Amino acid sequence: MARVRCSSQHVAPLREVLERASLASPAWLKYGETDWAPTDRAAIETHFELIQSLEMLTPNLSIKQKDVLEIFTSISQSADVPWTSSLKEEEKADWNQTMTRRLRLMLRHAQQAKIKRTAWYVAAKLANEDKDAKDEENGQPETAYTYGFDYDLKQA
Repeated sequence: MARVRCSSQHVAPLREVLERASLASPAWLKYGETDWAPTDRAAIETHFELIQSLEMLTPNLSIKQKDVLEIFTSISQSADVPWTSSLKEEEKADWNQTMTRRLRLMLRHAQQAKIKRTAWYVAAKLANEDKDAKDEENGQPETAYTYGFDYDLKQA
């Protein structure tokens, strides 16, 4: 049985999520590009909010390469993204391919970690849920307690 992939109706919401992530810099996602690249836990944990946003749209994090390439092409051609004007056309084409490979590999590794219930993935998910709960609760996260020396108060 074929794996269920993100349908074409989700391309517009996917574009919004990925455009928000890409606004700051063309190098916003640093991840391996080949199938044999190792899982980069730090990168997955850094982009965990993005992964969860994409997971809401496609629960198994499987997005067609054609759709991702189309999304990144539209982002690189967009006038709304400030850094796109500084890239040449061949650089934009290369960026589209590179980001497509990086994103799809990161999502594949994240989905594998989720299915295997790896300790680091579960910890990252819980930490992100705790952060969201604290933000919703007070509008601000609670102050964490420091055991030992408190650098703010300069007391033990």
